[in-house]
Amino acid sequence: MGAVSAPDAHAWLARLKSAWESRDADAAAALFAQDVLYCEDPFGEALRGREAVRAYWRAMLADQQDVRFAGEVLADTPQQRVIHWQVRYRGAGGAVELSGVSAGEPDATGLPRRWREWWHRRALQ
Repeated sequence: MGAVSAPDAHAWLARLKSAWESRDADAAAALFAQDVLYCEDPFGEALRGREAVRAYWRAMLADQQDVRFAGEVLADTPQQRVIHWQVRYRGAGGAVELSGVSAGEPDATGLPRRWREWWHRRALQ
């Protein structure tokens, strides 16, 4: 497969939306390369490999109900994919909103082999 094109980035984002809203950690993990380096926290240790990503998503989704996702592709080149995303959900502590930007380096199949996230969280009334 050649370079990742904008429609592929949009399709990938649609699959992320589906995985998050359906709280499907397996589907979320499948969006990343088998040997992905996933940096959820710029100050923490990166997750290595799809199985670590699956465990992270499984733990994260455990406290999320009524999830609503919106996202947009900010940039898409063969070397870099950048998305902005917003998620609202109901957790044990009440309603929450997340807003973030993620950047990935796709492999030849279009799956990110390196993924970095920067996001903020706020409680909703």
